[in-house]
Amino acid sequence: MKKGEVIGFLLILFLTVWGCWALMQTWKKESVWTPRISFYVPGFMFKANPQTGAPDPLSTTALPVPEPAAQPVDLSATYVFSNTPLPIIEADQSLGKETNAALKYKKPYTRQPHKKQIALLLSPVGLNDQTTAAVLSALPEQVTLAFSADAPHLKTQIESARRHGFETMLFIPMETTHFPAYDSGETAVYSFQDDATNQSVLQAFLSGPLPVSGVVTQDTAVMEKMPDFDDLMKRAVSDKGLLYISTEPVSVPFNKAADFDFKENFYPQALDAYRRQIEQTAQNQGYAIAVFPPIPVVLQTLAQWILENSKPDIEFVPVSALFTENDK
Repeated sequence: MKKGEVIGFLLILFLTVWGCWALMQTWKKESVWTPRISFYVPGFMFKANPQTGAPDPLSTTALPVPEPAAQPVDLSATYVFSNTPLPIIEADQSLGKETNAALKYKKPYTRQPHKKQIALLLSPVGLNDQTTAAVLSALPEQVTLAFSADAPHLKTQIESARRHGFETMLFIPMETTHFPAYDSGETAVYSFQDDATNQSVLQAFLSGPLPVSGVVTQDTAVMEKMPDFDDLMKRAVSDKGLLYISTEPVSVPFNKAADFDFKENFYPQALDAYRRQIEQTAQNQGYAIAVFPPIPVVLQTLAQWILENSKPDIEFVPVSALFTENDK
């Protein structure tokens, strides 16, 4: 063989072996039989999971870098309403009495009689500092913010949001309907994990002193695969005195299923249609809960919608305002 043919043959052989090895590594990591899902990434690929390093899809180039609020609302105080019939948790050492998270950290609110209520929930927040700053700067405080349990310096971010006047909740990552193409990270609830492991994951998320009134789960595929999902969430959430917003109905005390969970089609005409749907639902059933992602066009639309509020029979409220004893 000629020298050039030998070199070409060796090059082809090398590329073939390397390609097969890379595909095998990727296949092993994406297999549903693998207890932990984290994508193997050859040099020419990027990770599929936005939480593990993909280019940030929540770019805030459409919004200016916000200035700190001149006079932020101070919600750092503890609010306890002894006559409010919500679940009770263990004794609070700082107060010297029994209280609960929902009462302690809910945003104070006085209902306006004869008005329909709309609760707008932004989730998940906190994974990108610039996006979070834009949220705090652009949105009116009637919007409830659900911070991702995987967010960095989580407690500091939540406390900052409360100082700006927002009610805060905790978004808990779980196995989604698009798993394993998109996983929710290594510290998440998965259907292939045993109950004890999932309970430990939830306890880890909820054991810290986070000033949140409740938790949020979205696009949760595990509930259909886990017969004991409701009991798992009851032990982790309701027994701690937390409210629970899910995007699917579950049999858990103090849970409400969101009426809308918008994930796509965020062009102006679609957002106008979403707005009309939410208003119509609120007028039909007395209230509506809508979940949106924290992207610039959504922030601008929600801010304008709340500030204009062209419907005199509708008011925008924090999520906790929709819960009563009837939700138990």
